Amino acid sequence: MKSIFGEKGIKAGHHSEPKRLLINAANELKKDGAEAIILACTEIPLALQQEDVPTIPLINPTKILAQKAVDVALGNENL
Repeated sequence: MKSIFGEKGIKAGHHSEPKRLLINAANELKKDGAEAIILACTEIPLALQQEDVPTIPLINPTKILAQKAVDVALGNENL
C-alpha cells in the first residue's frame, strides 16, 4: 500500500521508491512460492514491469481486458 498511497507512492507522482518496494514484494512472494503475480491495481504496472522481476511472470489484467475489448470491437473475437 505504501508503494501506491504512501508519501512517495505512485499516486504522489513518484516512481523509483514504489518500484523498489514492489520489486522487493515480488521477490518475497516468489521466495514464498508464488508462481506468478497478478498486478491487480491499475497503478502497479506504472512502476513494476516484467523486466524488473524476470524470474516470475507478471499478469496485468487491465492490459488483458483492454486487448480483449479491442479484439471484440474489431470483430476479431466474440465475448
